[in-house]
Amino acid sequence: QVDELTDIVDNFNIPVLCYGLRADAFTHLFPGSKRLLEVADVIEELKAVIKEIVTKIAAADPNWTIRVHAGENDSLKSNMAKTIALIEQSLLTGQTFPHLRIGHGLYCASLKSKQEKELLKKIEEHQVVLEFQLTSNVRLNNLIDLKTHPLKSYLEHGIDCVMGTDGYGLYGTDSIDEQIALTNFLKISDEEFMQMKATEAEIIQRQKENFAKKSKMMIITQDKKV
Repeated sequence: QVDELTDIVDNFNIPVLCYGLRADAFTHLFPGSKRLLEVADVIEELKAVIKEIVTKIAAADPNWTIRVHAGENDSLKSNMAKTIALIEQSLLTGQTFPHLRIGHGLYCASLKSKQEKELLKKIEEHQVVLEFQLTSNVRLNNLIDLKTHPLKSYLEHGIDCVMGTDGYGLYGTDSIDEQIALTNFLKISDEEFMQMKATEAEIIQRQKENFAKKSKMMIITQDKKV
């Protein structure tokens, strides 16, 4: 698949941008990432991309949600803090912090450390949502020890957390399977699930209201054209 992408670039002169994890929790390169690093013409940090998303898309649409995969790799424990800092640094004057959803959030320094207490404050201040996909983490070898999974700690700190599957087609799992896994392996209680469900309900409601608003604007625009 990576070689097919290079064919698109070389034969059709169409730029292809690829984003993703380079390595697993053991710092072993994923096969696809290894090939990408071999054939890529340019390798850049996400800093410039984040700035463009924040200043051009999120600034124009306050309801836009930025989704970032961070904290999935044990060797990159500072990625969650870096993600939030990059967005803060990218904000235009007077621009509010956009909706941010971080996928995985498995790894950071100890939540009891000064550094991570500051991270928790930032997550709470900006109402960042953390999403967890247990099956994906286990199958990709990104979760070495279930005892270190931080979900319960985040919930205890009042952080907005939700559950996901990270791709039903890839892992053959759905929300019921994930809930059973969280119950059996992480001992997530009914009260904690209700806490997560309340976060999901709030997100869905906001999305519905935003969709209705945009649909109404489209209808008005079409009427004007007619």
